[in-house]
Amino acid sequence: MNSDPQYKDLLVQYDTLGPKLVKCIEADSSKQSLAEKMKSMYIMPVYESLQKNNYKKAVDKYKEMVLFLEKYYATELAVIA
Repeated sequence: MNSDPQYKDLLVQYDTLGPKLVKCIEADSSKQSLAEKMKSMYIMPVYESLQKNNYKKAVDKYKEMVLFLEKYYATELAVIA
């Protein structure tokens, strides 16, 4: 993905937003149930898409997951930023 310009913004977001989301998840008292939800709703579908070489679908699902987490932790992210 590093060599493909269409993913530049996504990778920058991953580097900047990712660590903030990790802090939010680590501090979340319901992180176990969130992890189970994330696995079934996002992580497994991304994995399955990658197994089928459907990279666009995998990236789209990843973006959907990030948007979900941004909304879910909006208040916490505002404090971290």
